[in-house]
Amino acid sequence: MIGLDNSFYIHSNREEGLGRYDLALEPRDKSGIGYIFEFKVANSAATADFDAAGAEALAQIDKKVYETGLRERGIKKIIKIGMVFSGKVLKLYIIEKVD
Repeated sequence: MIGLDNSFYIHSNREEGLGRYDLALEPRDKSGIGYIFEFKVANSAATADFDAAGAEALAQIDKKVYETGLRERGIKKIIKIGMVFSGKVLKLYIIEKVD
């Protein structure tokens, strides 16, 4: 993340909307793309467990309206990412939202 600080404001565990997201990257250029990350741990490396945790992460981003602050600061393009771990296995679940 240190290498991204020239292009993004990096926010961790900040209160936005109705809760606290895990990580957000806010572009310094307001016409850029913002990213919201929610991290989850899957119960196992089974695909079904990953998919359930990924769906939960993306639903949490929407339900808790984590994009509120980015929108208020003029960011129009936001990509929502659910990052799911189990041991050394990682899978990303992504929703691109452009208004």
